[in-house]
Amino acid sequence: MFGIRSAVISIGAAALCLTAGAQLKFSEIFINPPGNDNGFEYIELVSDVPNFQMTGYWVVIIEGDGTVAGVVDQALNLSAFSTGSNGMFLWRDAETVLCPSPESGTSLHVADFVPDIENGTNTYLIARNFTGSVGMDLDTNNDGVLDLLPWDEVIDAVAWNENEAGERMYAAQLGGFEFPTGFNWTPDIALRVCGEWVLSDTLGTGPGPWRLDDVRRFPAEALWSGYKVTPGSYNPTILGDVNGDGVVDDTDLALVLESFGSDNACLTADINGDGVVDDTDLAIVLEAFGLSCGE
Repeated sequence: MFGIRSAVISIGAAALCLTAGAQLKFSEIFINPPGNDNGFEYIELVSDVPNFQMTGYWVVIIEGDGTVAGVVDQALNLSAFSTGSNGMFLWRDAETVLCPSPESGTSLHVADFVPDIENGTNTYLIARNFTGSVGMDLDTNNDGVLDLLPWDEVIDAVAWNENEAGERMYAAQLGGFEFPTGFNWTPDIALRVCGEWVLSDTLGTGPGPWRLDDVRRFPAEALWSGYKVTPGSYNPTILGDVNGDGVVDDTDLALVLESFGSDNACLTADINGDGVVDDTDLAIVLEAFGLSCGE
């Protein structure tokens, strides 16, 4: 859809291979909100089925910067949690208000990231039965190849580089996706839309709404101007897909009509982001009515 191509390296070790048809995936990783990060960082996961029990699953973040490349920076145990009735799970660092607010069906867990998630080069994994620990060096000689694999399998993986020479990404060798290098901006957010990864800077202030930067974004042609960040809700797939289910239909039309005339900028029905749900938002839905993800 967006012309993104993942660099996948087959290295023949079963423990390295990303599981095909995985039931749990990253949906959104927001690690550098404009202004103060505290209270607004989060990691959003989505499962193929609702109420998916995440026993044995971990989110593991591997450092990619310089001499500490390969060091486990975060290890978040998901075993005590399940996704919500809508298949979504949101781990956020505080109970501060988010705009727009998460869907009622989303499973929420609030716990500060200790240490804070860094804004630099990192690899993000969903792994099963992780047996390592924070501070463990998985790339002992810093050659960009993992020497230790303290998990049974990797379910999902994504990485990006802060554009510093000599930094390491590890997602591709695990069967995951790595963004290309060469940006002249520091990424704030990575999100999946129609199964494709998008990396972007963001605009706005806490508690939101935040929008993707129209210029500092990869792929540059991905999505539309003013795309709204939706913590704890499905990501809109095409302009007019208010509820993020991949199609513009009666549900989206109803959401706009229910909120019509409201001047609440936190509503997802404010599609064009002008602070009010009005004729313009209604026209967007009607024009796209019937379109689905990828069209």
